[in-house]
Amino acid sequence: MAEAFKHGVQGWVDDDLAFAEPFGFELSDIRVPTLIVHGRRDSFVPVAHGEWLAQEVPNAEAWILEDEAHLSLLANRMPDVFDWLLAQA
Repeated sequence: MAEAFKHGVQGWVDDDLAFAEPFGFELSDIRVPTLIVHGRRDSFVPVAHGEWLAQEVPNAEAWILEDEAHLSLLANRMPDVFDWLLAQA
């Protein structure tokens, strides 16, 4: 955690504030390939949010993963996400 905050907490604060404000665009306007990745064991963000995003973003691909949590996605799924991104290029 020390590394994450070595330059301050402003990024964290910005993320938290963004939860309470409009995105500044309509999700239905997104036209680029979009991958939604969410773990059912996430104790920070309800899985319903990932499911909602997947419904709202046109043609989004959703990976709602049974055995993943919030931070385990980063540890366990980044190679899969990179492969998905490369496939989009």
